[in-house]
Amino acid sequence: MSLIDAVRDVQLWGEIYEKVLEPESVFAVQAEIATRIAEALAVALAPEEQSRLTRVPTTDPQAFELYLIGQEAEQRAHRGEFDLYQVAYDHYRDALERDPDYAEVHAAAIAGVESRLYGISRSEERTPEQVERVRTSAERAIELDPELAHAHLVLGNYYMGHMHDAVRAKESFLRARRFDPDNVLALRGLAQINMRQGDWDAARADVRRGSDLDPREPMIQVLAADLAFYTRRFEEAELLHRRLLGLTKLSYDGEFGPSLVKLATQHLLSVYLAADGDTERAAGFLNEIVAYAELTPRQLTVFLNDFFPRHPAPFGAALLRVDEVRDVVENHPGFEERHWMNIVAKAWLLRWSGEDPDEERRIWGVWGDMMLNRPMPEPATQVDVRTYVALHLARAGRSEDARAQMAQAREIAETVATPEHRLNAESRWAMTLVELGDHEDALDLIEDMLSRPSVLSVNLLKVQPEWDPIREHPRFQALLEQYAT
Repeated sequence: MSLIDAVRDVQLWGEIYEKVLEPESVFAVQAEIATRIAEALAVALAPEEQSRLTRVPTTDPQAFELYLIGQEAEQRAHRGEFDLYQVAYDHYRDALERDPDYAEVHAAAIAGVESRLYGISRSEERTPEQVERVRTSAERAIELDPELAHAHLVLGNYYMGHMHDAVRAKESFLRARRFDPDNVLALRGLAQINMRQGDWDAARADVRRGSDLDPREPMIQVLAADLAFYTRRFEEAELLHRRLLGLTKLSYDGEFGPSLVKLATQHLLSVYLAADGDTERAAGFLNEIVAYAELTPRQLTVFLNDFFPRHPAPFGAALLRVDEVRDVVENHPGFEERHWMNIVAKAWLLRWSGEDPDEERRIWGVWGDMMLNRPMPEPATQVDVRTYVALHLARAGRSEDARAQMAQAREIAETVATPEHRLNAESRWAMTLVELGDHEDALDLIEDMLSRPSVLSVNLLKVQPEWDPIREHPRFQALLEQYAT
């Protein structure tokens, strides 16, 4: 057996180990090997660490095997095979039937995987009973094993994702990190809370540590790249997003379901525009991705819809195969106007071409009404939905409705939104104020965003057409000059 430092490609420990492995002796053998490694490396184990090494999580070998199978399925699900969350949950449930006091399975099965199956952030698939079961199962796991980092992590996610209680969430994440200093997901949770509280240096330290610990964990890489973007370290953001592109693959699940590669691609386009306003480089990169993925017109329409609501830059009218997008939107069977994707695509096509402003306004109004008539998601996601609705109702000329939706979005963002939700909503609030003619208020918000980490940069202000109504405003020009560096 050997222990290798993968970064330096150096063997740290090696030993021939012979022992008959019986199911009931698995944990004793694990503890013995870990102790030998610690002694060989001259690592002094604290009493609680030694205690954890010798602790036996279950006396049922079959329950342990079911847990391991569930773990493998859960890890594959984390990497994108989402159907395997149910497989993992079924194996965890079977393990609990054999050993009801198996603490790790309480955390993994009900508290961990069920929170993903029923989605703390997907209220349309969640019942109050399911959410409550996440909390009680995590607390049961902590009762059985107070030092179980996984259980504290899940409880932190519960407080942050459902209760919107940053204080208690941070307490849980800190406990998870105390009992497992290398827990990447605990570091990610702490980084999100530190971002929300404005402690950007601490957030950056958390994601850097998490990225170093697990360079192949996509979600910590997403947060690291986003942090670099928000703090306008564009070269670092580009490097991290390109690393993310290398970790994942581009895949489409029917109309929706574009993978993290699509997310990284869209963010890279934002980086290019924000860094230097180079629309040609952004357009060229997007053409490369489209050619690489061999997108059909329908898939291209989905791709453009997701990207251009944030960055409908001037190159939009000439970008890619716009005629094909128009053909899909107007003539493809099944692309009725009632479909949200079609509505947005048609509105953007009209805005790009300037052909029929009245029809464009009508379409934005249809989209806004359709979103308002749907059940609203949980509050954090409502920030996004109500912000988009406000912007599009403003484009439709419905000022009072737009102001009401934006007021609700901003109120929710003060209490329950994740930092990503709030940061991404802010620029759209400013765009909405511009559409409404509230130019001084829009400029106040723009100035605030430029003075701190945000999604806005001087070069984005230069290339995004949403700012055209205030482009010649002396104060707008002064802000471009003041924050040019």
